[in-house]
Amino acid sequence: MADVDATVHKPGWRHAVGAALCLAVVGVGAYLYSYGGQAKPTEAEAEPAQAAAPAVAAAKQKTPADEPAIPSSIVTDQAREFVGKARRLAASGDFAGAEAALKKAEEVAPGVDETAQARQAIAELSKPEGQLAAQLNRARSALELGDDAVAEQAIAEAERLNAPASAIAELRANLQAAQQKDTHQNDHIASLLAEMRTAAARHDFATANRALNEAERLDIQNRDVLKARDELNREQDTVRPPAKN
Repeated sequence: MADVDATVHKPGWRHAVGAALCLAVVGVGAYLYSYGGQAKPTEAEAEPAQAAAPAVAAAKQKTPADEPAIPSSIVTDQAREFVGKARRLAASGDFAGAEAALKKAEEVAPGVDETAQARQAIAELSKPEGQLAAQLNRARSALELGDDAVAEQAIAEAERLNAPASAIAELRANLQAAQQKDTHQNDHIASLLAEMRTAAARHDFATANRALNEAERLDIQNRDVLKARDELNREQDTVRPPAKN
C-alpha cells in the first residue's frame, strides 16, 4: 500500500513544482516588461530636451535685441558736427551752449566715443584754470587773425579770471602793436586811394590802377578799397571810346 501511495502522489508533486516555476517565470517577465516600458519613454523624452538646450542657448546669444545698435555713418557724422560745435562754444566760454550741443549729439547717435571725449575735455575746460587758458588762447588767436575786437574781449575776460599780470601785459602790448599797424595800414590805403582819384581825374588810368592795386594788396576786403574799384571802373567807362561795329 505504501508503494502504491508513493506512486500515486509522485505525479502530483511534480505538477505542483512545475506550476510554481511557471508562475515565477511569468512574474519575472511581467516585471521586466513593465520596467522596460517605463524606462524607454523616459529616455526618449530626455534626448529631445538635451538636444534642445544648446539650440535655446544659441538662440539667446543671437537675439538681435540683445546686440548693441551700430549707428550709421550719416548719424555719426551729424553727432560729430554737434561735438565740434560744442568744443567751439566751450572754447569761447559758452559752456551752457556746449552742453546743449553735446545733448543733441547724444540724441542723434548715442554711445559715440567723440561725444564722451568732448564732454570730459569740456568739463576740464569749465574749471577756472581751464577757462583762463581758453581765454588766453582765444586772445592770441584773435591777434594772429587781426581781429582786434575779439582780442580785446578775450583779454578783458582773462583779467576777470585773474590771469597773471605778465600774461595780460604781453597781450596788451601785442594788441596795441596790432592796432598801430592797422592804423598805419589804413592811413597808407587812404593815401593810395587819394592818389588813384587824382590820377583818374586827369585820365591817367595807368597810375590810377597801379595805386588801387597796391591798396588791394594791403587789404582787398577793405570797404573803401572795394568802393574805389567800382568808382575807377565807372570813370574809365566814361572816357572809353565806343566799340566799332
